[in-house]
Amino acid sequence: MGQSIVNIPFLLRGHLKDFKIKHLNLNLLFKQKHFHQNIRYFTRQSYLFGRLSNGAGASLYDFAKRHKPRMTNSTIIGDIEIYPWSISGIETSISIHKDNLNVAFDMGFSHREAVRCPYVFISHGHIDHIAAIPQHAAKRDLYSMKPATYYMPGSLIDSVKKICDSFSDMHEHLESLTNINLQPIELGESIQFAPNWTVEPFATKHRVESQGYILYHQRKHLKEEYKKLSSQEIGKRVRAGEQVHNVVRTPEIAYTGDTMFDIFHNPDNGDLLKVKLLITECTYIDNEVDFKGKTSVEKARERGHTHLQEIVVNLDILQDVQSIMLVHFSDKYSSRFIQETVMQSVPAEMRHKVFVSTLAKELL
Repeated sequence: MGQSIVNIPFLLRGHLKDFKIKHLNLNLLFKQKHFHQNIRYFTRQSYLFGRLSNGAGASLYDFAKRHKPRMTNSTIIGDIEIYPWSISGIETSISIHKDNLNVAFDMGFSHREAVRCPYVFISHGHIDHIAAIPQHAAKRDLYSMKPATYYMPGSLIDSVKKICDSFSDMHEHLESLTNINLQPIELGESIQFAPNWTVEPFATKHRVESQGYILYHQRKHLKEEYKKLSSQEIGKRVRAGEQVHNVVRTPEIAYTGDTMFDIFHNPDNGDLLKVKLLITECTYIDNEVDFKGKTSVEKARERGHTHLQEIVVNLDILQDVQSIMLVHFSDKYSSRFIQETVMQSVPAEMRHKVFVSTLAKELL
């Protein structure tokens, strides 16, 4: 499972002669704060070099030199950079950076990577997911960035606007808060928010009104019947109003926010099972039973959350999802317990695609 800059077990896979080495808890070895130093030290060690195929150690060492992490301790999954800041009930703000796209899901904490994001998608109104909206707007103003757009369920608009107005009053009238751009987005809508990117909300199940988001990447392909025409002729037809391109939409990234696992069984959420990256909550992971005989899974469902075991026993329906990032773990769990429990629970053949976010717990 990936925890730091890359999915290290996946990177090592195929290079290890001794199968037992695959079961090292590499997530703990490669602490985010010292990833660059650790991977270089790790690949220098003779005991491990003897277990690596020729060139593998050198390749890892070279990778470390070429990919020095920024101060963000972000996670790289494919061509997507993620800064997954999330602790259940405390604060959640997941920032995504891909090519020229910078977006944030929820704004419970306005960290530096979130401030980079001009598009913010709010899943619901709980304070650990929205408290930092005014701060995010103010920070972007401080850095002379253009105002961000905040998409959220329409029912939240008035309340969030009042909060921002109050902060503006206390801050000697801050225009970035007075004129903050809050945009309602409802189920069934599809909005192009950036060049080649659209967003669609999907229904989730939490204790309050909530929704997740799927980001679609759009690509244009010239229709077959136009491929033999000259560029001048194609341009002429475009100006005449002809549709010369087919638009292909790919579901790239999904974020659930707080929700019960039931949403993955909803046939209306079909694209949720096809995304390249799924970011989903996993608030509960233990197997405790309380004095009333209530299991941790039952508690999770009562409170509108997801338990790790619900994900593990249903991994077959997520087989077409390329990568899964688990976030929003309860603060009662330590980083080590989270990493070890998830690693032990996820089948070996699926571990390469499951990533764990304990960043906020380690840096707070």
